[in-house]
Amino acid sequence: MSQLTALKKLRIEGDYWIGKIIPNMNLTDFNWLTNLTELKVFKLRYVGVQDLSQVLFPASLKRIELFYLNELTTLPKDVSHLKQLKEFQILSKSIDNLPSGFEDLPKLELFELNAPKIDSISSTLFFGDESRCFEETPRPKLETKITYSETNISPMTEVSLRESIEIDSPKLLNFVLDNASFFPNLKTITVDCEAPETPHKIALAAFKNLTTLNYKLEHKLDWLFEGIEQCTKLKNVELYRFQESGARDFKLAVRIFPNMFSKIEQLENLTIKNASALVVNTDYLPKEITNLTISEIKGINAGTEQFDVFHLEIKATPILNLQEFYTVVSAAKFDLGHRNVDVNNVLDFEKFRHPEKIESFDFTSDVSQLGSLLKNFVNLKELTITFKKNKPEHNNALTAFKHTNLKVLKIDSYNGTTEALERLLTHTPNLEFLDVFEARGFDTFPAVTLPQLKKLIMQSVAVKTIDNLKVETIEAVKLIQCDNISDESIEVISRWNSLKHLWLEGLDENVGIYPESISKLNLETLFISAHHKEEKIPIWIAKMKNLRVLGINNFKQVVLPVELAILTQLEVLSISGCDFSEKVAEEFRNLNLQKLVYWTSKFNGSNMKSELYEPLENKLVSQRNFDDIDSEVPFRV
Repeated sequence: MSQLTALKKLRIEGDYWIGKIIPNMNLTDFNWLTNLTELKVFKLRYVGVQDLSQVLFPASLKRIELFYLNELTTLPKDVSHLKQLKEFQILSKSIDNLPSGFEDLPKLELFELNAPKIDSISSTLFFGDESRCFEETPRPKLETKITYSETNISPMTEVSLRESIEIDSPKLLNFVLDNASFFPNLKTITVDCEAPETPHKIALAAFKNLTTLNYKLEHKLDWLFEGIEQCTKLKNVELYRFQESGARDFKLAVRIFPNMFSKIEQLENLTIKNASALVVNTDYLPKEITNLTISEIKGINAGTEQFDVFHLEIKATPILNLQEFYTVVSAAKFDLGHRNVDVNNVLDFEKFRHPEKIESFDFTSDVSQLGSLLKNFVNLKELTITFKKNKPEHNNALTAFKHTNLKVLKIDSYNGTTEALERLLTHTPNLEFLDVFEARGFDTFPAVTLPQLKKLIMQSVAVKTIDNLKVETIEAVKLIQCDNISDESIEVISRWNSLKHLWLEGLDENVGIYPESISKLNLETLFISAHHKEEKIPIWIAKMKNLRVLGINNFKQVVLPVELAILTQLEVLSISGCDFSEKVAEEFRNLNLQKLVYWTSKFNGSNMKSELYEPLENKLVSQRNFDDIDSEVPFRV
C-alpha cells in the first residue's frame, strides 16, 4: 500500500453481517499511511486494530472516518499538523482519549465523537467554538456532535461566538449556566433534559441576546425562567412535553404551565404542544402575542387577565370555558379547531372583547345568531360557517346583517333552501371568494349579484343550476362531485369571459358533452373529467392558445387526439384514468412541456403503457400528481 503514493481516497472495511460485526483482526499495521502524501479521504471501518499511536496521518487529509473500531485503544498523540482537515468522525467503544491539536486546525468544520470511554473534552471542541482566528482567517463554523452528553468539559477560558446551543442533560445545563458569561452571543437555546438535583443560582435571564427558546416541560425546572422578562429580545418560544405528535403523558405527567411567562410583555411566536396532561391558564400567558399556537394538550382554562393575539390557532385541544375565553382574548384571526365548536350555542357575539379587531372567524353556533356576528364583527374579512347538517329548519332560520367588508366566505354542510342562502349572500355583496362544501336541500343557486367575486369553489353540492348567479370579474371556478349540475349551467359558466381557471371533475354522468364555447375563454388552466364512458376528449381544446395547464381525466377512447399536439404553449399536461391503447402520435414531440403528470404501476393506475406515451414524455420524467402551484394555487384565497 505504501507504494500507492498518488492515492486520493482510501476506504478499508472489515466484515459486517446484519446484527453482527466481525472485525478483521489481521489489519493491525497502518504505519504505511505516512507515505500516501496525496491522500484526501481515509475511512476505516470494522477493523480490529488496537494501536494507532505510532501512525503519522498524511498532512494532505481532509476527511477521517474511524467507525466501529471496538478494539482500538490508542490514537496518535497529536494531529496539529493536519492543517487541511475538514471532517473528523470516530465511533469506538474502547478508545479512552483523544489526540491533542484539534483546537488548532484552521479548516475543521465537523467533529463527531461517539466514544463512551472518553470522559473529558475541551470546551472548544464540545461547543464548536469559532471565536479564534488563524492569522487573518476566521475559523469556519465548526459543527460538533458529541453523543455522550455526560462527558466532562474543560473549563472555558475564552468568550464563545456561538449563537445556538442544545442542552440535553442536567450536567450540560449546569455547565452552560456556570459559564453564562462566556456565551454572550447565544440567541437560540434548546433545553431538553430533566432538572438538576439542585436549582442553579443562574437562570436563562443571564442570556440577554436570547431570541428563541425551545423547552421540554419538566418538573422542578420552573426556576429556569426566573427573570425571563429581562430577555427583552426574546421573540419565539416553543414549549412541549414530547416532540412527537400523539404521545401520551402518563408517568410523572406535567399538568401545570410555568406562571413566569406571564411576566413577558410581548412575544412574536408562542407554541405549546404535545402535553396531554397539561392545562394552560391564560393568566400565565404573555400579555401580547403575535402568533399563538396550542396543540394536543389537555385543555385551556380562561382566566381573568386580558391578553392580545393577532393569529390564534388551537388544534386538538378543548377550551374549558368558551364564552369566558372570548371575553379575555382579543384576536384578529381565530382558528380554534374542531374541539371548540359551539355545540350548545353559548356564545354571545355582543360580549366579545374587541370584536372590531376580528378579521377571520369560524362560526359554529346556531345560524339564528349569524346576524349578530355580522353586526358586531364590523371588520371581518374571512368567515367560515359550519351548519348543523341534520337540522334544515335551523338553517332556514338563518339571520343576516349587511356586511360590506367580508371578502371570503366558506360554507360547510349547508342543508336549507335557496331563499335562506340568498338572504346571506345578498347581505355580503363584496365577496371575492366563495367556497361551498357538502350542501343540499336546494336545486337553484340564489339569484344574487356578486360583482367582486373572483373565485367560486363548489364540492359535493346538490345544486342543479347556477344560471341566476351574476358575476363580472370571476377568474376561477372549480366544481367537484356536483352530480346534479346541468348542461345549461356549464354553458352559463362558459360565457363568463373573465374566467382564467376552470376545473370540472366528477359531474353528472347523465350530462351530455362539454360545450365548445369553453374554447372561446381565455383560459390558463382547464381540467375536465369525462361524464361517461362514451365521451371523447374534445378536440376544440386545440383552439385554446393561452392554455398553460391541461388535465384530462377518465376518458376511455383508444388514442390521445393528435389535434392537441398543436398546443405548443402548454407547460403542464395531466392524463389520468384513461385507457389509451394506441401509441401517442409523433407530433406530440413538438410540445414544450415542463411537467407531465402521468403515473402508472401494476397495482394502481389505468393509463397506457410507457412505450405508448414515450413521444409525449420525450425528455421529461413523468410525475404522479399535480404540483400545488398548478392545481390548487389558482383556486385558493
